[in-house]
Amino acid sequence: MYSTADLLFSRCFTAIRDLKIAMAEGGIGWVPYILERADYVWNRHRFYQNVDQRTLHQNFFAEHMFGCFIDDVHASVPATRSASRASCGEADYPHSDSNWPNSRKACHRGLRRHPDAEVRQMVETIAVSCSTFRADVRPMSSNPTRRAEGDQ
Repeated sequence: MYSTADLLFSRCFTAIRDLKIAMAEGGIGWVPYILERADYVWNRHRFYQNVDQRTLHQNFFAEHMFGCFIDDVHASVPATRSASRASCGEADYPHSDSNWPNSRKACHRGLRRHPDAEVRQMVETIAVSCSTFRADVRPMSSNPTRRAEGDQ
C-alpha cells in the first residue's frame, strides 16, 4: 500500500505518460481503501502540495497500475473489482505463495462466479496489454478456468 500511495502522489504518471506498474504479491483487497483515501487527501491538500492538481489519483491507478492477486477472496468483492479495472491473477512458479501446480484450479475456485469475459481479462488479456507478451503465440481456451478440471 505504501508504495502505491508514494507512486500516486509522485508526479511519475504525468512525467511518463505510458508508464505501467504492476503491484504484485500484495493482493487487491486494499485497493478500494487506498484509492478512496488518496482522493480524499488529494481533494483537501492538492493546492499546496507538489502533485498533479487536475487528476484524481484513482484515475492514475486505473490508467497506469495493475493490482495482482494469487488467491484473494477480495478479488470477488464488487468494490474491489470496480476500483481496479486492471486486476491480474498471479501464477508464479516457483513461489511460496503460488498455487502451482494447481494454479488453474485455484483460479477457477476464486473466479467461478465471474462472467467468462471478465475471467479472461483478469487471467490473460490485462497481462498481455501491459507487457511484451504476444497473445497469438499460445492462446488460451475461450474460458481459461474451464480447463481447471485437468490440473493435478
